[in-house]
Amino acid sequence: MEKSFYGMKRLFPILLLAVAGLSCSDRRPEFVIGVSQCSDDEWREKMNLEMVRESRFYPGTERNL
Repeated sequence: MEKSFYGMKRLFPILLLAVAGLSCSDRRPEFVIGVSQCSDDEWREKMNLEMVRESRFYPGTERNL
């Protein structure tokens, strides 16, 4: 028990520094959102147009339709 506590005691500062280093980054996370297109009808066309419209509220988004 004492040996595992000693190992955790040594590991904690390393983990703390790693988390602190990652949280100070200026890089913003990137996300990719995929949408399955299983039909080709008026409803789907309207949904595509609405997704494009909503994505314009968020600068930096890319739309590949």
